[in-house]
Amino acid sequence: ICNIHGKKFQSGITFEQIRARFLFDESLKDSLFSATKMIELSLRERIVRVFKKYGETGHLNVHNYKNTGTSKYNKQFRGLKKRMENSHKDSNAPFIETMRFENTQIWKIIEIIDFECLSTMLKLMKDDDVEEIAKFFDYTSKNTFRSHIMLVKKIRNKCAHHDIFWNRTTS
Repeated sequence: ICNIHGKKFQSGITFEQIRARFLFDESLKDSLFSATKMIELSLRERIVRVFKKYGETGHLNVHNYKNTGTSKYNKQFRGLKKRMENSHKDSNAPFIETMRFENTQIWKIIEIIDFECLSTMLKLMKDDDVEEIAKFFDYTSKNTFRSHIMLVKKIRNKCAHHDIFWNRTTS
């Protein structure tokens, strides 16, 4: 018997074995999702600490990110800022409702943006700022740290969207 991709099913597999692997996969995803949430919360807190040195709304100023002179990064920053603004508009958090987006402090915006937006912020942040955050997580390389956060984002999204995780590779 073949599946829809033309690959043969292994003979002798029981429903109980399939169910056991499914339950293992669910348990694995629960554990990984829990771990990624802890990383995400710590990352949010660290980003707030770094951006506070630029003022409460420093996260909205392109000059507080790297490569502000290139059109590529300016475009990415505008996209980031638009995502933040959309999160602000869509939020029903009581600490956001009465505030104009331009006046929204970093500690408020960090609570309502999604992990994609958070990882984009990290990608665009100045290298010295990323190094400061990476050191907190015991990384010596800002590039390795950025790369690992992108991997955490992928793992988190696979867990959150009920992808099969067991027996898969992640790059």
